[in-house]
Amino acid sequence: MGKKLFVTMLFIIVIAIVSATPIKIVTSPWEPYEYNDNGQLKGTDVEIVKRAFNRMGIAVKVEMYPWSRCLKMVKSGEAEGIFTISINPKREEFLLYPEEGINYSENVFFFNKKKPFGFDGTLESLKGRLIGTTMDYNYGSDFLKSKLFRRDEAATDLSGIRKIANGRDDLFICDKLVGIFLAKREGVLSKISYIKKPLAIRKMFLAFRKNNPKNVRLAKDFSKAIKSMKKDGTYKKILDKYLK
Repeated sequence: MGKKLFVTMLFIIVIAIVSATPIKIVTSPWEPYEYNDNGQLKGTDVEIVKRAFNRMGIAVKVEMYPWSRCLKMVKSGEAEGIFTISINPKREEFLLYPEEGINYSENVFFFNKKKPFGFDGTLESLKGRLIGTTMDYNYGSDFLKSKLFRRDEAATDLSGIRKIANGRDDLFICDKLVGIFLAKREGVLSKISYIKKPLAIRKMFLAFRKNNPKNVRLAKDFSKAIKSMKKDGTYKKILDKYLK
């Protein structure tokens, strides 16, 4: 075998190995969007993300960690992407967001049925209340900066739901589907309810690490894959599998 032919073949093999190396994407437990079921990662967004990368012909490895650690991993370059995440200016400093989102999150207030509460859509109606939140979640700058009420930060959504069920907080702000899912699993759904009027409805994404130039193309291709899944019905089938 000639030297040039050997070098060419070696180069092709190296390229094939590199292209087959999975891209690391991180996420945090957020049922029913993503969760660990006996060692298997499941959820609407887990399946949507994996199916999209499959259509792109790119191997992906999804790993689950606490939310704060996920953010640090993308900042440091330990991971190339993170989901499910909303947009805010601070995150845009280090994250690149595709055009197409993977779902919409409806943030509502959960309350203990023994402590009913009315929310008229304004922060003024929350005056004097103790409101449970989840660490490092995005609730919008107005809510986070308000001095009208007190905040009780929990490490996880599950902790927040438990506090409401036990009557420790007046309200807990949470994605509607997540709150209902967790309350059912904990067996406390009969004790709590939620205010139908949402604080906010946010478009949620898989976002990519901004410091990697290759992720600009990756974000565009990911958007195309999600759009194609929505168009051919694959996206809806995945949602129906978990939410019906």
